[in-house]
Parts: sequence; structure tokens; C-alpha cells
Amino acid sequence: MPFTAPCTRPSFPAPRRTASKPCPHSGLESLAHGRPVLVSRPTSIAHIVKQTDCGVLFEPTEESLESAILELRRRYDDYQRNCHSTVERRFSPDVFLMRYQRLYESML
Repeated sequence: MPFTAPCTRPSFPAPRRTASKPCPHSGLESLAHGRPVLVSRPTSIAHIVKQTDCGVLFEPTEESLESAILELRRRYDDYQRNCHSTVERRFSPDVFLMRYQRLYESML
């Protein structure tokens, strides 16, 4: 099995928070399809990955990424179980609609 075989979706190795999108679409797509993500700690979605256990966080270094890949391979099934529910609870159309409605109501 290749070293990154279970890692068929993105990793986000941003060296600082401003170096990445607030919430990369490819990451949400991965989670929606049940594929855990590898996310460096400075990215803005790192806290979601940590809270929901749907992927592995790493420091933006080669050594940390290597360790994260090994961890992902070791616990892939555990992380995978949490992927879809994370998207449903935090990023579904209903959730976005509710958040926008609250925003608009707060501005009235």
C-alpha cells in the first residue's frame, strides 16, 4: 500500500492562518464524502477538525505531516465515521440558512 493511500483528499499545510482560505471547499467536499482531512494547525478550520475528530492536525513541517499521515492511516476508520456528521451539523444548507436568518434579524 502506498504511504498516502488513504489520503485521497486534501491536506492543508498552510504556514500561517492568512495563507489559506477560511474554509476550503475541497476540505468540505472531502468530509461530505467521508474522507478525513489533514489540516495544519494555523488554518482556520483546524479547530473544527479538532473538535469533531474528522481528521488529523499537524504543524506545517515535513516531520509533522509525516506523523499526521501515519496517524491518519492508523485511525482512518475512526476519523471517517465523523466526517459526514461534521458537515451536516456545521455546513448543511439548513445551518447556513439559519445563520443568515439570525444575522439579518440582528441587523433589523
